[in-house]
Amino acid sequence: MVAFEASADIPSLTGKTILVTGGTSGLGKETLFLLGPHSPSKLIFTGRNIVASENIIAEFQSRFPSVSISFVRCDLASLGSVQKFARQVLASNQQLDLVFAIAGVMAVPAALTEDGYEVHFGVNHMAHALLFKLLMPLLERTAAATPSADVRIISYSSDASRSMAPDCGIDFDTLHTTQDVFYIMGEWRRFAQSKLANAIYARALAHHHPELLAVSIHPGIAMTASVENLPFMSRMLVTSTTYSVAKSPMEVAMNGLWAATSPRADGRGVQGEGRISRLGTVENGTFYRPIGELDTRIGLTQDDDLTTKLWDWTEQELKAWSV
Repeated sequence: MVAFEASADIPSLTGKTILVTGGTSGLGKETLFLLGPHSPSKLIFTGRNIVASENIIAEFQSRFPSVSISFVRCDLASLGSVQKFARQVLASNQQLDLVFAIAGVMAVPAALTEDGYEVHFGVNHMAHALLFKLLMPLLERTAAATPSADVRIISYSSDASRSMAPDCGIDFDTLHTTQDVFYIMGEWRRFAQSKLANAIYARALAHHHPELLAVSIHPGIAMTASVENLPFMSRMLVTSTTYSVAKSPMEVAMNGLWAATSPRADGRGVQGEGRISRLGTVENGTFYRPIGELDTRIGLTQDDDLTTKLWDWTEQELKAWSV
């Protein structure tokens, strides 16, 4: 495990435009405030809670008045909302250096999104996949601007992707249903399936867009609103099985920040030998556990056939969506 401290180890982010999904609470909010001291040029965050966003902006601006921060409402249960948000980003930004794909739902009751996907898969995977697809021209243009450009996508997955996903990994045939076929621990299996999709889609992005750095992470476990809002039995399950390893939201945000700002294994961006030896390097298309621990266990998160199948399936599903 890497000894990573945001205050000391995040380099200057001057000139960078950064997007955080799910920034109105939990890990997303912590990420914004941990980035603030490092002078990014612009922070954009999404969520559904407008009141929370106004409070965050007021607090952020009082602490970091020189950093531009803005909120755009986006409902990830609606691909139309994602498309509208992407259009706004493209219209008002000349570059995009870093995306934290944090927003998501966990162990919610069986339901469908507005577009007819199982709700975990629709929100956690499909919405972010569409966002990446629509923003890709801007991300690629930023990556090509200078030889030292360093454009990254950090996808938030979970260790549940290994332990609780269906045996097949992703049950493609039932993704347009509420997946009541998962009888035992169904809400957790649906969540884990979507988190597996987050992990392997990052691998696919790294393959199809090697000029970017795309990785997935398990952030760790914190008692955020996602846990507090669970149904009683699920909440008791989480708190009773994870109390010994649970950390604060700020601590859990660290693995994503390490992946977003530590030196790249391919040598792009500003490196520094001291930082490489102390923090290690971030390798494209990989999965990291806290903090900076490369997960080398063989499993579905590294399955090439499933990665290809998910990429092709997702491309087919999203082909009707364009800016």
